[in-house]
Amino acid sequence: MRLFVHVAEARGLAWPPSRAASPPGVYAKIKAGNHKSRTRAVTGTPDPVWNEEFAFWMGEDEEEEEGTVELKLSVFREGGGDGGGGGGAELLGSMRVYVEEEAEAKPPICLSLQPRRHRGAKSKGKDCGIVSLSQ
Repeated sequence: MRLFVHVAEARGLAWPPSRAASPPGVYAKIKAGNHKSRTRAVTGTPDPVWNEEFAFWMGEDEEEEEGTVELKLSVFREGGGDGGGGGGAELLGSMRVYVEEEAEAKPPICLSLQPRRHRGAKSKGKDCGIVSLSQ
């Protein structure tokens, strides 16, 4: 199975004020089966536009259930969000969808990112941004 994913944009990402001279970049990581890829980093906005396409060749051993593949998308801010460029990246949110092998191409849809959960913290169920993608 060949899976095409188009990552269009994100809107309304959590964006605390930065004291840095240059704002951190924001990028998305895509995982489909055993395959991983990422978008380029877009700087200076809580509403990044990537407009990037990815193609993944999926084997039968990568299917969750027969004919279904899990697609996970996570959005990160470079440098841990401290603006200092010092290592690591901060997870802003993630989402999962299941794609059927026989699915037809679909128009872009907007999906809510779920915030990362801290240990011991209760989820408030608040979205932390929206990502537009299509298959």
